[in-house]
Parts: sequence; C-alpha cells; structure tokens
Amino acid sequence: MSDNNMQFELRWNDNAADRMTHEVEARVTNAGFHLQRKIVERLSSGAQSGKTYHVPGTQTTYTASAGGEVPAKVTGWLAQNVIAKPVLEWTGPVSYVGIRGGPDGVPYAKRLEYGFVGRDSLGRMYNQEARPFFRSTYEVEREDIKRMLGGR
Repeated sequence: MSDNNMQFELRWNDNAADRMTHEVEARVTNAGFHLQRKIVERLSSGAQSGKTYHVPGTQTTYTASAGGEVPAKVTGWLAQNVIAKPVLEWTGPVSYVGIRGGPDGVPYAKRLEYGFVGRDSLGRMYNQEARPFFRSTYEVEREDIKRMLGGR
C-alpha cells in the first residue's frame, strides 16, 4: 500500500501455494500408506476357526478361515502384494490402494474378498463364502483416514 493511495495489492504467494500443495500431497500419501498398513496387519493376524490343512509341499499345517473371517495366512503372498501408490494427477494428489498387478497379480484376492460360487477355470465347483479383508478394513479405518485427509 502506498502512503497516498487507499489501495491494497494482494498477490498469490507461490511459496504458500507450494507449502499447501506439499501438505495435501503428504496427507493423501500418508492416508494411503496407513490403509495399506492396516490391511496388511489385518491379513497377518487374527484367529481363524475353519478346518486345519497341510501347507502343500511342507510339513506345516494352518487353520483356514471360516466364512466372514479375514483370510488365513498361508504363504503371506496376499499381504505382500497389498500396495499404496501415491500419484499426482491433474486433479490433485491421489493414493491408490490395491493389490499389485490388479486381480491378476493375486488371482484369489477377489475370490476371498467377495466369495465365489460356481466352477473355476479348472472345472472345480465352489461355494466359497467371502473372507472380507479389503473393504472391511477401509470401513474400520474410514474415520481415521478422513481425519488424516483434513476432514472432521
């Protein structure tokens, strides 16, 4: 403001915009990694109440999950392939949380999450109840994720 002029000149402060953008990116990234971590934790823990089986090719046994329970951990392959991928799109920062390689990366991931009734690609008949781990973890963590993203 000049001394003799009743006028203000307001400009966008690029540094403030950069700081704000970095904060939003950090919040979105942290929320994505938080959800990934919680899904992996859930897949790696929990008592199952299904039948006991031998792990193929080993002397080890495991207790399978019953319908409605989080899937039993046999090899850990599913948990190892849960990923968070933060990206900056033209609309702003986004964190994609999913299974590495999509449904083909861990082919049984969808079958566990949603259940499966019918014949598989080998012609075997199944009536497998869902063992939700993905959407159910999001539902448990939704309020924390909302807070991380700046919501109330």
